[in-house]
Amino acid sequence: LATDIGKNHHLLAIALGVASTSQGRENNGALRQIKGNYYRRNKVNDANKDEPEIRQKLDGVLPILPGSPEYQDLINAVLNDHAYALQAGGSSDVDTSIENVIGPVTEHNGAKIILPSRLSQASKNLMTFTKLGSFEDVLLDYSKDFLKGGKKLVYRNQVISPEQSARLINTAPLKWVGDGVYFIRDGLRYVTDEKGEPFRLDLNDTISRRIK
Repeated sequence: LATDIGKNHHLLAIALGVASTSQGRENNGALRQIKGNYYRRNKVNDANKDEPEIRQKLDGVLPILPGSPEYQDLINAVLNDHAYALQAGGSSDVDTSIENVIGPVTEHNGAKIILPSRLSQASKNLMTFTKLGSFEDVLLDYSKDFLKGGKKLVYRNQVISPEQSARLINTAPLKWVGDGVYFIRDGLRYVTDEKGEPFRLDLNDTISRRIK
């Protein structure tokens, strides 16, 4: 979006991008971006000193090259939110700003991932969650549906059974590729479907059913 709109409106593009997410709509993300950018540009507070910590926390999480303009846009968006929080007197920790812009970062099965933005909404269904906001419970629901479909995945160059595939969904490290969407890691590669395409583990329908 920032590239399409052009350099003269770069901040506006980033602000609109943040505002288009569910979290950004809830917390007035566009305003936080514009005001936060002003605070950073005019050195009203020292938010920029936390850039190394933000980079460290996002290292290996995003499917974007660290040196790319898109990656820097995300870093700047987190820093803008962080600068706004420092000035507004709200929660000013780096983790909250990352969550506001991209989503909550956590470790799952030995790899850092970003949790689905709507996971907290699904967690309101306390009768079926073993614990509040459990990503693992959503995965378990998904794997049960996957097993019913009888599909097979390709893991380490071998087609594995639906039962093994369902087990892999719950136990393998994941790679975040979009909100609620992941690839399953297979060493330096990804688990594929039977056509050889990286298998997209999309949890959004499962989360939607839980919210209903």
